[in-house]
Amino acid sequence: MFSSTTLLLGLAGICAWQWPVAARGGDDPPGAYKADSPEPTPAETLILEYINRCRLNPAEDALRCIQTAGLRSTVDYNMFKQEMLAATPAPPLVFELALTKAARWHSYYQILNGQVHVEEEGKQGYTGKTPLPRAKLAGFKGGKIGENCFRTAKNLWYCHAAFVIDWGPGPGGMQARRGHRSNILDPGFRLAGIGAVLWPRSVEFAVTQDFGATNRRMLGGVVFNDLNRSRFYDLGKGVGNVAISTGIAQTKSWRSGAYAIALPESKAKLTVELKGEKYVCSLPDGKENVKFDVIVSDLSIFNPADKLLAAVKKIPEANKNVRFAALVDLYLATRDVLVEERALGEITSLVGQVREDLEKDMATARRAVSDDAPEQSTKEVQAVARKYSRTKAQPWFTDAMTCAAMNVTYLRLKALREGDKPIPATPLNRAIKDQQKKFAKLSVPEWRKAGVDLMRKTAAMGVRDAADTKPGSL
Repeated sequence: MFSSTTLLLGLAGICAWQWPVAARGGDDPPGAYKADSPEPTPAETLILEYINRCRLNPAEDALRCIQTAGLRSTVDYNMFKQEMLAATPAPPLVFELALTKAARWHSYYQILNGQVHVEEEGKQGYTGKTPLPRAKLAGFKGGKIGENCFRTAKNLWYCHAAFVIDWGPGPGGMQARRGHRSNILDPGFRLAGIGAVLWPRSVEFAVTQDFGATNRRMLGGVVFNDLNRSRFYDLGKGVGNVAISTGIAQTKSWRSGAYAIALPESKAKLTVELKGEKYVCSLPDGKENVKFDVIVSDLSIFNPADKLLAAVKKIPEANKNVRFAALVDLYLATRDVLVEERALGEITSLVGQVREDLEKDMATARRAVSDDAPEQSTKEVQAVARKYSRTKAQPWFTDAMTCAAMNVTYLRLKALREGDKPIPATPLNRAIKDQQKKFAKLSVPEWRKAGVDLMRKTAAMGVRDAADTKPGSL
């Protein structure tokens, strides 16, 4: 159940909207924006990549936004950081072409008529009064609708930062309801359409972001060349026409490199065909969307199997420690990436027992950061971590031990709490500083996310001293 319509008009020239919708398709209205292709452009793809990176780790995205030149001096960035630290990560969004069409229509309307969510019938580019009929007319068949728009974005990253910070009139120099940020981080949304329409004779974009809900589970991501080793999509990097299948559906990447495809809730297997070779990867079970990027220029991703298999075969079985390390490395290198189909069976056979033991030990480490983990769980993690001291699993277990120590700090503070009373500032600030030092050592994404969650839970137990909220304290 969703609340009534919310319309936010900010002085910064950005606005946000949410509306529940049940939609049906229709014909394009006369005078509507006509794109060269229904596929998302590279600019629209980059915007969705920014959004999904933010949903994965809001706290880290906050730091990126703050470091952007030319941001508003009226914003309380310490307040912004704390709000983003408290934000819950959300599953990834996947492109939906009907929402993309509706978003482009509205961006074009704004170029012609000004910054609004509510269009006026009879004006050039009119396609529907509100996001609801525009999405229906474009053919969207999902549930709840959300919309962000920015009429004059000077570049794509500036637009993203403006939506996430949500600057405007309100507490801390940010819009009162944080409507744009709420849309971006809303876990109820699974689909997105981005309309980035370039102004005539200008480098500015009119940007509309339309978000939609659906019961379908989707897989999405980007196929791209990463010659500069940034590990992130950018304009000009996309690779189109790559065949992708999930067992229940098949598609090809769009010219921008983006793709979207239906995904089963269990036993999902991704298959990618490139240059005559098939590459496969098992995907996690569940109901949430999954994001999987294919980096075609990275040989360590696309061709790890042959080299690692050959290395294992050269090691005598009598040399148990060296062979164990090689098998761990083989399993980790091929667990969550695409592997040549012809090599998959041999890998599965070789790493069977190692995989079972490693996953069991990883589960032990994950339990050590739970709310009811005993203090001795840190020692349990240390014990299992020793087995992997000379393998590629070592960084994972090193971060696990750090997070387990962060959890001990949180649990000790929690034990001091009396009922619902907030923790006094002195022990709270001491605990937060201790966690911040440990968090700075983390490098593995899984444990950085766990560290953010631990700091968020710790900060929620009390109110920090104003003197301790200086820049860089996150």
